[in-house]
Amino acid sequence: MRLDVYAGRVSFKPRRRILLRGAWSGVYSGKIVYDALQGAGVVVEKGGFFRVSPLKPVRGPEIAAGQVLLPGARYSFNLYIWDIPGRVTAANIISSLTVGLSMLKDVIVEEVNFSKKTLTVPHPEKIIKASEEGDPCASVYVVNHGPTFYRFHGAIINYPSPRRMLASIARRLTEITTISYRKAASTLAEFVELYRFKVRRERFTISHGTRQPIFFGTARYYIVAPRPLVEAFEQLLEAAKLLGLGGGPGIGMGEVRGVKRVPPPPRLPPPVTPCYEEAVHTEEPYEEDEW
Repeated sequence: MRLDVYAGRVSFKPRRRILLRGAWSGVYSGKIVYDALQGAGVVVEKGGFFRVSPLKPVRGPEIAAGQVLLPGARYSFNLYIWDIPGRVTAANIISSLTVGLSMLKDVIVEEVNFSKKTLTVPHPEKIIKASEEGDPCASVYVVNHGPTFYRFHGAIINYPSPRRMLASIARRLTEITTISYRKAASTLAEFVELYRFKVRRERFTISHGTRQPIFFGTARYYIVAPRPLVEAFEQLLEAAKLLGLGGGPGIGMGEVRGVKRVPPPPRLPPPVTPCYEEAVHTEEPYEEDEW
């Protein structure tokens, strides 16, 4: 299946000095979008049809908690919008957003650019069927996670759980396609394990003084499965780069900042073989995981 996601960049200058008050900067990125849509008469329900990135100066690193946005300085964030069938269309949202951004009182929006990105994602029935096709092969995917958290029956999961990651992607795709990916995600999760990881766990202030547990860093996900299932897994990771993961996509949480395929461990028991022809490697030194 092919899905369209509209990727945009919003740059602006504050009209006045704005103190972030210790909050995660993605909250302010989301606030600009929420305020603009509400000003244009669009009701933004819980759950959503867009994702933002953390705020950053046009030149320089991401804004740290507690920093001040200075009048006249230029800041930007990325914005991703998609259709939710029966609720909203990306084209209408972009049109309303453009109107609403021009009406904001605290900032002067200088640039809003969007381009269409087309995702190819497997149908959930194809994922389920692929689990029974052919001999297993092995591959490892390194995912660079921005600040992320998952929810699980009232609990906050702040480590790179492969099962929660797949459930998160499935939930987003189910909303966009109206086809349930839940069983497909459960099927795929049986073949994926967290192999290595180097993450930090912290608490970020996100709203009303709430200190949200999060993790960020790199995680290696090891998949041993029939090749069609490995290909489906890679497509879902690519989708997550645009759609995001976990909770809080509307306030800059859950960014996937990069996905890279690397060779599996050098000693594979028969009949498992590497899925892809890649450079032979030896097991490299790896620093202790950070918690």
